[in-house]
Amino acid sequence: MPARPPAYCLVGRGPARLGSLYLGNGCVAMERDEGGGMRHQSFLHGALVLMVSIVLVKILGALFKIPLAWILTTVGSSYFGFAYSIYAPLFSLATAGFPIAISRLVSENYVRGRFRDIRQIHRSSVRIFLVLGIASCSIMILAARPYVNYVESGNPQNFLPAIYALAPAAFFTSMMAIYRGYYEGLRNMYPTAISEVIEALCEVVFGLSAAYLIIQKGMNEYAASGTVFGARVASEQYAKLATLPYAAAGAVFSVTLAGFCAFLFLFLYHKRNGDGITARMLRYSPRPAPARVLTSRLIRTAIPIALGSLAVNLSTLVDST
Repeated sequence: MPARPPAYCLVGRGPARLGSLYLGNGCVAMERDEGGGMRHQSFLHGALVLMVSIVLVKILGALFKIPLAWILTTVGSSYFGFAYSIYAPLFSLATAGFPIAISRLVSENYVRGRFRDIRQIHRSSVRIFLVLGIASCSIMILAARPYVNYVESGNPQNFLPAIYALAPAAFFTSMMAIYRGYYEGLRNMYPTAISEVIEALCEVVFGLSAAYLIIQKGMNEYAASGTVFGARVASEQYAKLATLPYAAAGAVFSVTLAGFCAFLFLFLYHKRNGDGITARMLRYSPRPAPARVLTSRLIRTAIPIALGSLAVNLSTLVDST
């Protein structure tokens, strides 16, 4: 058995900026940050980081929605909003219950020094969210046409481009939830905060640009040939209306693109910085629980929260139809 490092009891006071390593005897061995050990934020520090990110996201959200409503007009905004109303229940599944469950289980196992369990939770989460993300994306794509035909009597095809453009966002949102919940459980709020700002910033830049440029392209084509994206229209007013389904799709595709960018940041952050759990911590960690046990706990913890959020979003969707 390898020699144990110097230990500090939980009730004692260890050095200030140190990571912790559970030894199974009621004490904790402390590893310094310089050795690549865990860095944690206090509750107030983490709350402040998230609060700043929320403020920035709200500001960027306003900078996105207000000009977008002007660009798309009421008709185009209805296409955008309709796609979002279908996306919202699937989004709630990925962002409401499971990240909280991951964060809770990771935090519990960190306190108990079960670092191998933490790694296993991450691996189990990847499998769960991969299935959830693919299923959510597939549901949006496959159910789009039947649902639109059922609830919209006039020109239902105009609503489809935005729905198809938004569908992949369900996958990226699910994959982001893994890393956000994981790092929050490790009391590192920076990945969540930075990824949320990246996501909001991408929506502003790509969404407004896409909506404006698509409308301009359609109107320029009408001025040159009397057609909009290959379809002949009777007047300039109808030309503008013909561009709106595609402009709304371009704007809503920014949500998908923003989700990809935020997920890419989280993935690369994890690859480069890891989670702070060192080989030494894993060596002294107890044997992990079976993967099926941790997966079962994760699902049981997440489902009540996810179902509550899903019920709210489904009721909103039903009311809107």
